[in-house]
Amino acid sequence: MTNKTPAKPSIGIVLRVALMVSGMFGPLARPHLKRRLAKGKEDPNRWREKLGETDAKRPDGPLIWLHGVGVGEVMALRGLIQHLAHERPELHFLVTSSARSSGTVFSHNLPPRTQHQYLPLDLPGPVARFLDFWRPDLAVWSDQEVWPRMAVTLARRGIAQAYVAARITKKSAKTKSGFGDGYGNLYRLLDLRHAQDDRTADAMRRLMGDDSTVHVTGSIKAAGAPLAHDPDVTDAFAKITTLRRTWLVASSHPADEAVALAAHALIRKTDPDALLIVAPRDICRADEIAKSSQSQGMTVAKRSDTLHPNDDIAVYIADTYGELGTWYRAAPIVPNTARHCRWAKSIKQEPPLG
Repeated sequence: MTNKTPAKPSIGIVLRVALMVSGMFGPLARPHLKRRLAKGKEDPNRWREKLGETDAKRPDGPLIWLHGVGVGEVMALRGLIQHLAHERPELHFLVTSSARSSGTVFSHNLPPRTQHQYLPLDLPGPVARFLDFWRPDLAVWSDQEVWPRMAVTLARRGIAQAYVAARITKKSAKTKSGFGDGYGNLYRLLDLRHAQDDRTADAMRRLMGDDSTVHVTGSIKAAGAPLAHDPDVTDAFAKITTLRRTWLVASSHPADEAVALAAHALIRKTDPDALLIVAPRDICRADEIAKSSQSQGMTVAKRSDTLHPNDDIAVYIADTYGELGTWYRAAPIVPNTARHCRWAKSIKQEPPLG
């Protein structure tokens, strides 16, 4: 694996000014992190990683660096890492994230040959220290995260960049368009662009204003491997699904749940043993989903309270982060999942990993 020949990327005046202005905040980085540390928002043992400082050791050989902001995003990267590791056994992986919760969960569920660090602040010093130390051979951005200074610096150093499972909401696309050619120039720095859906792909093409290629390959969350410590859950659901019709609505929003619960109430009239698993995008909404289920006369259990549902439970709420791989494997029926994720069919046919 070799890097590109370094070249001076064309970034345009908007992006250039944004980098110049943000660079002025460099001296405030350490005091800012210390204030967050005092509020419990940073890991007391690892907060310096956000300054590009680390006690870790870079592995010998080619290194792929992947980034996702939160728990769901970094845990989804596990499936991609395992596939890459299978294809290229000599590869090592570095995963970064921003949220403290993501670091805690991911660090306890590392794929083989993988390390975790917190993403450095997008400032000159932290970015330079991070790249000087880790020297990645490939950078992979995911979901909604592409940081301008880091992306520009990677391009200037000739390090290839890919964007996977890109997601741009309608509101975000409108906001980004307000920065002129700034985001278009940023996305043109990337060597590969893979979007979750047509809307995101169209938004990226409009922002770039040219014929740059954007592939639509869907979300990678369905490819997420189960957590390393949950064989009991996997085994339990393997038995449950042989006896009960089980289906899943995953990474759901309130509108999705309203449709799913209404449908499940109808299903239960002819199949009273049917089970619905709801994996909400925001696990803090578990109680709200439980009340909605109960209002339709259905019994409820939550993953945070019990390993698996009893026979009399109609709705099981998966209110845990990072277990989508487990739920996708557990449920034989996942509406629309295969359509949105090219990997889903092959992943569901494989034995549980991790």
